[in-house]
Amino acid sequence: MSWPARPIRKSLGPVLAVIAAAVLLALGGPSLLAQSRGSAEIATQGYYQGGYSSRIEDITGSGFKFRDFIPRVGLLSGSFEGYGHQGSLEVGDNFLQLRGASWLGRRWTLTAGDFRTMPSQMELPFNNLYYPEISARGIRIEAARTDSRYSVYLGQETLLSGPRVPFRIKAPQSLLGLSAQRTIRKRLQVGVQFMHLWSSEKSIEDNPYYFLPQRAYRSANNVAIQSLYVLPKGLRLYGETNLSAAKKVGAPGKTSVPVSLLGAVSWETTTVTARANYAYLGPSYLPLVGFFAGDRRGPFAELRYRPSKGFEVFGSANRYTNNLDHNPVVRTYRTQGESLGASVMLPLKLNASAQLSTLRLSTTSPETGTPQDSNNRMLTLTLTRSIRRHSLRLTGRDLRLTWPGRIDRQRSAEVEDYFSYKRFTLSAGVRGQAAIGQQRKNTLFARGSVQAHFRRFTAYGFFESGKDLVNQTVFATDTIKTTTFGMTASLSKTWSLSMDLFRYGLVTELNPESIFVLGGRGVGVSTALTALNRWNLYVRLAKQFSWGGSAPEDNLMQYSTQEIPLVGAVEGFVYARMMEGPQTAAGIPVSLDASRSVQTDATGRFRFSEVPEGSHKVTVVTRELPADYDPGPVPEATVVVQPRRVARAELDVLPLTMIQGRVVGFSGVPAENILIKLLPTDRYTTTGSDGNFSFQNLREGDYELLLDEQTLPEHSRLKSPNRVPCATRLGRSLPAIQFEFEVRQPEKPVRKVLEKGL
Repeated sequence: MSWPARPIRKSLGPVLAVIAAAVLLALGGPSLLAQSRGSAEIATQGYYQGGYSSRIEDITGSGFKFRDFIPRVGLLSGSFEGYGHQGSLEVGDNFLQLRGASWLGRRWTLTAGDFRTMPSQMELPFNNLYYPEISARGIRIEAARTDSRYSVYLGQETLLSGPRVPFRIKAPQSLLGLSAQRTIRKRLQVGVQFMHLWSSEKSIEDNPYYFLPQRAYRSANNVAIQSLYVLPKGLRLYGETNLSAAKKVGAPGKTSVPVSLLGAVSWETTTVTARANYAYLGPSYLPLVGFFAGDRRGPFAELRYRPSKGFEVFGSANRYTNNLDHNPVVRTYRTQGESLGASVMLPLKLNASAQLSTLRLSTTSPETGTPQDSNNRMLTLTLTRSIRRHSLRLTGRDLRLTWPGRIDRQRSAEVEDYFSYKRFTLSAGVRGQAAIGQQRKNTLFARGSVQAHFRRFTAYGFFESGKDLVNQTVFATDTIKTTTFGMTASLSKTWSLSMDLFRYGLVTELNPESIFVLGGRGVGVSTALTALNRWNLYVRLAKQFSWGGSAPEDNLMQYSTQEIPLVGAVEGFVYARMMEGPQTAAGIPVSLDASRSVQTDATGRFRFSEVPEGSHKVTVVTRELPADYDPGPVPEATVVVQPRRVARAELDVLPLTMIQGRVVGFSGVPAENILIKLLPTDRYTTTGSDGNFSFQNLREGDYELLLDEQTLPEHSRLKSPNRVPCATRLGRSLPAIQFEFEVRQPEKPVRKVLEKGL
């Protein structure tokens, strides 16, 4: 929407921006600026419009934009734009902004000059709900961290104007706003916003085109409470309550509909998308100058079903009515609309889609009090196919408009082709149109485009030509011809040039049928009624600058948050898990994100300071554990650090002990290489030359030692049991464990020979 241009008034925004820059430079000092990283662009641009029998209109001026990351301060950015327009001075987005500054555990954004904000604290996926972006000139302050956001702003609303070179004009409305948003346990978002809007009666009287009839408010207060709850499996619930108190011009009382309600539900999966909401929005709901979002009541629902990749069906329905305060001098509208469509992938790589939309409109005028109904229907069929470098599209449309005592019908068929080859892209389309009503009309409309890309140069062109079916009447026909040529070029690494020339031709001539009638009566007439031939020229020349070290140019804000993080702390204890109960463990190495490490003190406590906000992993460093410890059941933990807060974690280690023993035999009999098993584990060891053995790095528990008798020296047998139970406990000494064996030499057999006859 374009608004009438007016000379700019004095504003405090640029003055405050300059003051803020001076303060920042004084605080930062040369040392900080010397380490800064950033970029800037200075550009001059102009837009010129002229034609036959008309004077040339122009918008010419310059702009300067920059972004500079200053260490330990934040991302400083600014924009200063000024243009001359028909003898007056207009300005674009003029602001100075500091983002990412860390203070009191929050990240701050300070804006002086032109700023933007949204009236809704939540991002909603509903296309039937419209929340206009608020643009104003003044001051905005925002403080945020991971789970919360607070802002306050004050200024005068501005609206966008200008045909090609945009600039901002002041609207006759000022605003003051406060907002707060908080996320609770990652699923629930709650937002509260207060907005005070006011206009003087003189400004309303001088600018009546900014206000809707019977909706001109001198002041309005809005308090909105919004909540969004995210459930598993793609289900989201949204609710809003808005309380308003507004005063109309010439009416001492307040608004008659002070409460507005909005409820919505959304369910999104890979197969199904379902959304529904019900709105009851009073006339004073968000009464921003230049926009109108309130005064309606009704439901909305839509459904999309994708059972497979190549098939989808969708539909939506809505029904609304306005004039909720039953104002007798306001028109009353009732609408009911439905839409149903499908998209399917056919053989031969053909993609077909169809959509049928209906709209029923009932209008009740306060003068007559009698509703007038209109029933409208549109059917659209589309068929697309890609063939190598070509993309073909065939579209058919059937539109039926039913008015009281009149039926209009329009049909069209359009063929279009996109072709791409290396550096060139071409397109062409032809549309045939037919209108069936009080008389039948047929027209042909053609358009085409070409674009070429080179290393530092891009050129493009566009044209369209044909008769305008919509505006054609029984008396006159319109012929439209539009031509556009443009180019962009990088003159060097820092200089760029862009330019385009647009020409629009409209010729209105008498309908040949009317010519025949008038000519048959002997009346001499000129066939040309009007001839409009307008041209537009746009030129922009820009130079880019950069300084400082390397930084991700496209994401300086994220870079600044990494360089100047909001910080907290992580601390906790490491416990030695023993059978008699946990005890703190000293001298245990602990790491944070595998980058920083500390050791627990005498009380088992560890602490990391200056930890950036967000999720972090705390881990026992296994490779550096003392020999008498093993990692426990909880060797690592994930913590979420919030600014100026302490996140806590507890880690475990398992203390280790040992079992020692001895195998004893008779003097002179070796007790070496005798196998000892540790049950119920699969560990084993063998005795040394002195008969001693040991099991190191054992966790607390109940074990059993088993001597393998097959490994005893020859002719040996145990004098003690081959199994010995033992219970290892940290801080307790085990009784001496000893196996004994003896060697028994077998008796040599004696053979007696008895001689007979002795």
